[in-house]
Amino acid sequence: MQPFNHLTKIMEGYGPTGAFVLPNYYQMISDLKAKDRALGGEAALHPMYAKMIEKLETYQEEALECETLVMATLLHPTFRLKLFTHCWPEK
Repeated sequence: MQPFNHLTKIMEGYGPTGAFVLPNYYQMISDLKAKDRALGGEAALHPMYAKMIEKLETYQEEALECETLVMATLLHPTFRLKLFTHCWPEK
């Protein structure tokens, strides 16, 4: 749960925000999906991972609809448009 705690602190403002919200959601969802696949669908933690992924995907969709967060990410020199073409090619 350490990565989840780290993301929570970032989202609460204990570090850089704005441009890092969308990449952090993407990374956390990817990490949780990988852990869930590694455990298999029958593992005791599967329901927890599934619920966390579902909730994070909901928040990610809301963040993708926020013009301010999208612009902050697009204008950040590290990310620019390549982040969107890699993470959300359908958007």
